[in-house]
Amino acid sequence: VAYLMTRPDREHAGARRREALKAAGGALRVLAQRPTFLLRLFLLGTLSILALDAAAYAISQAFTTTVVIINVEGNNLLMAILAGYIARLVQFTPGGLGQWEWGFAAALYIGGLGFPEAATLAILVTVLRYIVGGIVFAVINFAYGVETTLPHVLNRFAGTERSAA
Repeated sequence: VAYLMTRPDREHAGARRREALKAAGGALRVLAQRPTFLLRLFLLGTLSILALDAAAYAISQAFTTTVVIINVEGNNLLMAILAGYIARLVQFTPGGLGQWEWGFAAALYIGGLGFPEAATLAILVTVLRYIVGGIVFAVINFAYGVETTLPHVLNRFAGTERSAA
């Protein structure tokens, strides 16, 4: 039911896909003219993926006690993170809510971890990821400021205001 409520409109899906491919091609052309910027983006993306892997492993070790054992092998953890990202691609819930966690927990369970431990680790990783992301977002907002307002963003999203570019 959630998928039927949130699925894309079939009549305009082809046009949207062509627009997205055209925009992606334009972005790649711009990035090709600035190879150092492209390299920096590549390194930043790789670092962010590695940081999530390291954080998930650290969380699994930090919350392991003599009573609750959430010890996960590195290979299983990497596959679980990948499974979470794949699960997020096909949205069955509104906005893909909880799909990363289910994919992550399911992969850990299939990899040999008990389901309560797998679900606990998925929730812990998500909660701590959002807490750290919120703190970083707040620090950046207060340190650098924001050039726009919420009504401006909502008007642009609704299509009532056009960008200057």
